[in-house]
Amino acid sequence: MNTQTNEHRLQELEEENELLLLQLHQVQEELERYYLRNQELEKRGVALNINSNASTSVHGWVDEQVPETLAETARLNTLLTTQTYLQRIESTRALNARLGNMLIQSASQGGSLLSVPGKLLKIWRESEKDAIPAALGGKSGDKVIAVYRKGGLEAVNGLLTGINAPVVKANIYTLLARQLRNEDWEMTARLARLAYEEDPRPYRLKWLAFRLYEAGEIAEADAMLALLPEDTSFSDSELRQQDQIRYEASSIRLREAKQKTDFDHRRQAVESQLKQLRQEHATQTNLAIERQQQIETLQREQAQLEQEKESLGKRHKEAVQLVESYNNDLAILRKEKAELVKEIEQFKQSTIQKGEENELLLTQLHRAQEELEHFHLDKKRFEQEKNSWAKQQKEIEELVAVRDREIEKLKQIQAHLEQEKVVLIKHHEDARELTNARDREIGELKQGQTQLEQEKVVLAKHHEKARELISARDREIIELKQIQNKLEQEKIVLTKHHEKARELISERDREVGELRQTQVQLELERAELAKHHEKARELITVRDSEVEKLQQEKIASTKQLEEADKLAAARLKQIGELQKQIQNYQASETELASRQQMMQEEMVRAEAQIDLIKDLLLQEAGI
Repeated sequence: MNTQTNEHRLQELEEENELLLLQLHQVQEELERYYLRNQELEKRGVALNINSNASTSVHGWVDEQVPETLAETARLNTLLTTQTYLQRIESTRALNARLGNMLIQSASQGGSLLSVPGKLLKIWRESEKDAIPAALGGKSGDKVIAVYRKGGLEAVNGLLTGINAPVVKANIYTLLARQLRNEDWEMTARLARLAYEEDPRPYRLKWLAFRLYEAGEIAEADAMLALLPEDTSFSDSELRQQDQIRYEASSIRLREAKQKTDFDHRRQAVESQLKQLRQEHATQTNLAIERQQQIETLQREQAQLEQEKESLGKRHKEAVQLVESYNNDLAILRKEKAELVKEIEQFKQSTIQKGEENELLLTQLHRAQEELEHFHLDKKRFEQEKNSWAKQQKEIEELVAVRDREIEKLKQIQAHLEQEKVVLIKHHEDARELTNARDREIGELKQGQTQLEQEKVVLAKHHEKARELISARDREIIELKQIQNKLEQEKIVLTKHHEKARELISERDREVGELRQTQVQLELERAELAKHHEKARELITVRDSEVEKLQQEKIASTKQLEEADKLAAARLKQIGELQKQIQNYQASETELASRQQMMQEEMVRAEAQIDLIKDLLLQEAGI
C-alpha cells in the first residue's frame, strides 16, 4: 500500500510538471504567433502607407498583454524552480524520506532486519528533540551567538557537527537568524534557508519566504508563499506582508518584461504614430474637402463659361444676321441707286416727270437716312458688346492665373509627399532591425525550452530510479503502517496542490483566451484604420482626376475663347469694311445730293426760263 502511495505521488508530481511545461510551451507558442502576426501587420501597414503616401507606419507595436504574458511566464518559471527545490529538500530531509532511505540502506547492505527497529527508534527520538542543548547555550543560544561573532557561519557549522537531530539544528539556525535579523538581512535569509533544509516544515518555509523578501529575493519569496499548504495560518500583519510581496513581485516582473520588450518607449512611439496618422487623416480629409470645394467652384465657373459661350454664340448669330441685313440693305441701296440714275436720265428726257421723281428721291433719301441711323445704333451696340467681351477675356485670364497658382501648390504638396516617402523607407529599415531583435529573443526562448526539456529528461531518469527503489521497498516495507498514515496525509496535501495547479492552468487558459480576443480586436481596429486611410487615398485620387479633367476643359474653353476672339476680329474686320463701304455710300450720297441740288437749281432756272418764255409768249400774244 505504501509503495502504491509513493508511486501515485510521484506520478502526480510528474503530471504536474508536465502540465507546467505544457503551459509554458503554449505561452511560448502564443508569443511566437503574436510576433509573426505583428510582423505581418507591420509589413502590411508599411506597404499600405507607401502606396497612399502616408507619413509613417506603426512599427514595433507591443500590446499591453505581451509584457503581462512575459511576466506570467517568468512567475511560472520561478514557481517551477522553487517547487523543484522544495521537493528535493522534502525528498531528502523529511522524516518519511529518512525512514525510507534507512530501510533501503539496510536492505542493500544485506544485513539483518533486526537492527531496523533500533534505527527507527533513533530517528524517531531525533525527530522529537527540539530543545537546544545546554552546552550550546540552552534556550538563549548564547554560545552559538558568541561562536558566530568570532568565526562566522563556518564556525557554527563546525560546532553543530556532533548534533544529529535536524529539529535542533533548525532551531539553532532560526535562533541565530532572529539575532541577526536587524543586522544582516542576507545572512538572516541564508540561516532561514539552512533551518528549512534541516527541518522542511510549512511554518519554516513561511518564515524563510519573509526573510528572503527582506533580503531582496522577492520573486523566490512570492513563489514560496504560493507553494505553502492551503491550511497554513497567517496573522493579519503576515497577510498584509504577503499581499505586499505579491504586489512587488508582480510589479518587478512586469517592469522587467517591459524593459525587455522596451514597452514604454515603443508604446509612446506607437501612440505618437497613431496620433500623427489621425492628424494626417484629418489633414487629408480637409484637403479632400478643399478639393471638393475647388471642384464645385470650377464646375460653377465652367457652367458660367458655357453660358457665356452660348451668349457669345447667340451674339455671333445676331452679328451675322445683322451683317446679312446690312448686305441686303446695301444691295437694295445699290438697286435704288441704279434706279435713281435711271430716273435722273428719265428726268433729263422728261421734265414733266421731274416732280414725281423728286418726291420719290426724297422718300428714298429719308429711308436711306433712317437705315444709316439704325446702322450707327447697331454699331454702338456692337462696340459695347466688344468691350464686354474684353472684360470677360480679362476675367478669364485672371482665373487662369489663379489656377496656375493652385497647380504650383499641388506641386509643393507632391514634393512634401516625396519627403514623407523617404521617411517611411527609414522607418521600414527600423522595422527590419526590430525583426532581427525579435528573432534573437525567439532563439533565447527556444534555448530555454531546450533546457526545460533536458530537465524533464533528468526528472524522468529520477522517476525511473524512484520506481526501482519502490520495487525494492515492496519486498521489505510491511511494518510501517504508522508511516503509511503520514504518507496518506501527504497525499491529501499533494492532491490539494494538484487541484490548485489545475485551477492555475485554467486561469492561464482564460488569460490566453483574453489575450487572443484583445489581439483580434487590435487587428480589427488596424484593418478599420487601413480602410479609412484607403478611402481617403481613393477620394484624393478621384479629386485629382477631376481637377485634371477640369483643367483640360479649361484649356479647351480657352481655345474656344481664342477661336471666338479670332472670329470676332474677323467680324470686326468685316464691319470695318462695311463701315468703309458705308462711308463710300455716304460720299456717293453727298455727291448725289449735290447733283440733286444742282438739278433743282437747273429746274428752278428752267422754270424761270419757262416762265420767262410764257411771259414773252403772252406779251407777244397781247401785242
